[in-house]
Amino acid sequence: MKFAAVVLAAGRSTRMGANKLLADLSGRPLLATTIKQIQDSGVDKTVVVAGHQAQAVATALSHTKVVIIHNAQYANGLSTSVRCGIAAVQDFDAAFICLGDMPLIRFADMQRLMQAFNVDEGRRLIAPTYHGQLGNPVLWGQEYFKALMELEGDRGARSLLEASRQQITEIAVEHDGILLDADTPEALAEMRKREDN
Repeated sequence: MKFAAVVLAAGRSTRMGANKLLADLSGRPLLATTIKQIQDSGVDKTVVVAGHQAQAVATALSHTKVVIIHNAQYANGLSTSVRCGIAAVQDFDAAFICLGDMPLIRFADMQRLMQAFNVDEGRRLIAPTYHGQLGNPVLWGQEYFKALMELEGDRGARSLLEASRQQITEIAVEHDGILLDADTPEALAEMRKREDN
């Protein structure tokens, strides 16, 4: 099995007031912390979809082994980044769709999702849950790539996930990092507090 990770990192961080992906978290850009967890899981390829401040994002990841794709249409919504990323991983058996502002995800949880993936047994859409709540990143089997490529607007893959609810294999995890993103200054402050403890 070949697994890829598509990391969405093109947004304008309007609720943060500055690019949240470049915010400092334990001495390095928040996005770099997220990427480290993703790559420590052992995925075969990591694709980062950049848009807003793409050069600064690329610089923040200059010491990592990732493929950076520029999404010129990023202002048209999250779905444009999903399409850019999935287009680059068509030859993989499955791909995680990851949000760049979720540095508290854990590579061990991603490994559990990959271990659960099994096309022959019908486990082709794998999502982590914390106390019953679906989180990120979600692992999408290749059969879903066409539908992901047809997404529109600013809802990302969440709408497709809800429509495919009956096909999801849920993997319960013991940490709420799968639910936490750095959308606001308050959320970032909480992440920094956790990292310091």
